[in-house]
Amino acid sequence: MTQALGNARSDDCGSLREDGLAYVALESPGKLLQPPIAAKSPKSGIRGFNHLILGRLLCPIKYLAEFDEDPAM
Repeated sequence: MTQALGNARSDDCGSLREDGLAYVALESPGKLLQPPIAAKSPKSGIRGFNHLILGRLLCPIKYLAEFDEDPAM
């Protein structure tokens, strides 16, 4: 039973990687994620804080002004 729960959670999280990009794009100007990320692309250096829009969404609010000044920090 525990293994089945773990597998279900893994499947749910896996779909977030693909479907989440579409939802993030809806909040972006022009409804496009720039630079674009293919849903099936590897989890390399183009996701998370390495992507300007995704990094801003991941940034805690108390650091957002700092992030906006210099996203490369």
